[in-house]
Amino acid sequence: GASTNNNVSVKLTSATTKAVLVWTTNNVDPALTKVLTNGTVVANGGSMLIANNATLKVLAADPAFGFVDSKIISNVFKLKVANPTITPTGTNANGLLVKLSSDTERAVMYWTVGDKTTPSETNGTQQLNDGTSFALTTNGTLKVIAVVPGAYDNSEIVSNVFNFKVAKPVLKLDSDTDVKITDVNTNSVNVMLSTETANANVKLLYTLDGTTPNSETNSAATEVVTNPFSFTLKTNASLRVIGQWTNNFF
Repeated sequence: GASTNNNVSVKLTSATTKAVLVWTTNNVDPALTKVLTNGTVVANGGSMLIANNATLKVLAADPAFGFVDSKIISNVFKLKVANPTITPTGTNANGLLVKLSSDTERAVMYWTVGDKTTPSETNGTQQLNDGTSFALTTNGTLKVIAVVPGAYDNSEIVSNVFNFKVAKPVLKLDSDTDVKITDVNTNSVNVMLSTETANANVKLLYTLDGTTPNSETNSAATEVVTNPFSFTLKTNASLRVIGQWTNNFF
């Protein structure tokens, strides 16, 4: 028998040169007579493929020469999906790119993130074992399981914690303008707010009165979703800026 993460090719042989081999994997005993065949017949030295958990039963027979059949031999094959691997591969406009893979070629992966549920064939997002990546846009524990439905035992659940934070905002002023404005009629300053977190879900909040920018608790806060964002300031101000995620996950 064997315990493995992929299909197994099995070679069937008998010391009786003229014998043929008859095999089953459905718990039925193999048989070969003039009127009855149970199982699949292969030539001596031929191979068959184990593609799911099974007990392989094999019989050697030589009905053409009248030999007595051999004893039935059996082996248990236990196939289990290889544990998935979680690999960050970069970023795009929506979040962190993550690749899920398994050494079991036939595997399909299911994942959950940011909650306490367990991934399974009926719960989570499906990801094929094809080398592609998906965008992770939620903070939390990413849980992954790999399966070959109806054929292999499932892998163990693998997890990884992701905690993303918007990069500290950058404040740039027009280099030709004095920051300290004293005459609002003739002077102004061009201000650009930005963050290095290039993501479609990023928003910037700012205040001009020195208070903490918070769109829920501070009515003085201005929210913008353009990164970078520019505006003209025509009076003295105490500017404070914070970067946040619009989906509230990060």
